[in-house]
This record gives sequence, C-alpha cells and structure tokens, in this order.
Amino acid sequence: MEGTEAADQRSRPKHSEPRNSTDMPKITFAATGETHEVPDGTRFIDFCQENDLPHDFGCTVGSCGTCALVVTEGGADLPPVGDEEAETVEMATGDEGARLGC
Repeated sequence: MEGTEAADQRSRPKHSEPRNSTDMPKITFAATGETHEVPDGTRFIDFCQENDLPHDFGCTVGSCGTCALVVTEGGADLPPVGDEEAETVEMATGDEGARLGC
C-alpha cells in the first residue's frame, strides 16, 4: 500500500476484469488484501455485516461519511451518485472515486 492507503486503512472495493453473466462481482479490501465474491445486487453494507468484514459504518443512512470507500474499478456498474451522497462524500474525504458504503 502507498501513502494514505496504508494510513487510513479504509476499504477500497474493487471489481475485477469486466465480467460475463456468470461471474460475480468481487470486492477487495485494501486493509487486509482479502477478496470476496459478492452476489449481484447485494448492498455493500449488508455483505460486510453478514460476513463480519473490516469496514466501519456509522449512521447507516448516508449522512455521517464514516462508511466512505473508494471504488478503483467497476464504478460504471454502480448507480449514479446522488446529490446527498455527493455532499456527504465531499465532507468525508477528498479521495477520487469515493462513494458511501451504506
């Protein structure tokens, strides 16, 4: 890990290569290097909580920014960022590609 990645230890979900219809999306946690296959349509917060994975969540409604994460690949597969999410992300972090995990 480089620079701030090692310091802040936030999860950085990362989708692998473009996938075909039989491949599951993958999430890799920068803090641990663990990669997990995630069923399509599964919310990040639900997957983390159900599998006891290393990502912090606060309010769980998108207003505190505790769950901010950085999408390094596959962002086009996610819903567009809404105004409220953009405002919270801007408050929480200056990282490019940041989204809310809740």
